[in-house]
This record gives sequence, structure tokens and C-alpha cells, in this order.
Amino acid sequence: MTQEELVQWAKNEQDRLAQLVRDRQEDLGGTLASIAYAPVSAAIEFLRIQAPGSTFLSVAEGAVRATKFDALTAIDQVRGSLDRWVAFVEDGLAQVRPFPVEARIAAATDLMEQVQQLLDDDPRHIAAPVVLAGAALEEFLRSRIEARGLTVTMKPGINTYAGMLRADGDLTAQEAMPFS
Repeated sequence: MTQEELVQWAKNEQDRLAQLVRDRQEDLGGTLASIAYAPVSAAIEFLRIQAPGSTFLSVAEGAVRATKFDALTAIDQVRGSLDRWVAFVEDGLAQVRPFPVEARIAAATDLMEQVQQLLDDDPRHIAAPVVLAGAALEEFLRSRIEARGLTVTMKPGINTYAGMLRADGDLTAQEAMPFS
């Protein structure tokens, strides 16, 4: 889905939750009733995929988990999280990478500049630029892992990162082949 389609889905889901409240307000006075659980779960899963680790997600999940909230409050909190996510995306903030990701990309770029300098200088030991190029690749792959919100559960390294990105669809089989 494109970003515009994702935003439209979120807006439609907000409308659907609002309509649910209007149509079934008398049924929603208690706990999160079965009629509200599925739409709320869909909205939370959307936020889990589109905004992992964000306050949009944590507020929505917290509203559903909190037993002190009734279904109307939970739906309203989830709708609010969707609304704030839409505003965040429409304001262009979703395009901005988190600082740790930017720092890793900058480090990888700096390392590759050093590789080029080593290759351009008088003959040096060939291992030096190769080692730096490997470090640059590892930093770049790690930045992709962080940008996608993935969690490294195995020993960190180029092969692990490439495998995770391949499994997540960020690398094609052809792109991941040199790492295996």
C-alpha cells in the first residue's frame, strides 16, 4: 500500500469506529464488548505495523488493556491514536528517520569515504579498505533493521541483518545472496 492508501485506511477506520459508537452506544457502556473488539483490534494491529514502538500504538494498546476504561473510552482513545498518526504522516514527519538510524547511515557513509581514501592513497595493506567496507555495510544494514523496527534476536552481524531484512521483504533474494 502507498502512504496515501494507508492514511485513507486509517481515516476510514476512524469513521467506522465513530459510527460504531453512534450505532451501538447503549451496548458499549461496559467492558470492551465483542462488537467493538474486532474493529479496535484491527486499528491496533494497523498501528503495530505502521508505527511500531510509537506513542500512537502504546496509547491505543493501553486503552484496551486498562480495565478502568469502558468500551466507549477505549474506542475513543484508539480513534485518537489513529487521528494523531494521520496528522503525523500528513505533516510529513513519518518521512524523517529516527536519530539513531540517521547516525548509522552517516557512519556508514563516512566509513566508505575512508575506504575510498585508502584505495586512492599509496599502496596500503589491502585488508584495511576491505575491513572498513565491511564495517560500513554492517552499519548500513543495521540502520535498515532499526528503521523497520525489527528486533535482533540472534548474534548481530552482516549475515543476521541481511537474513532479517530478506525475511521482512526489504532485500530481494538477489540482493541478499552475497551475504549468505
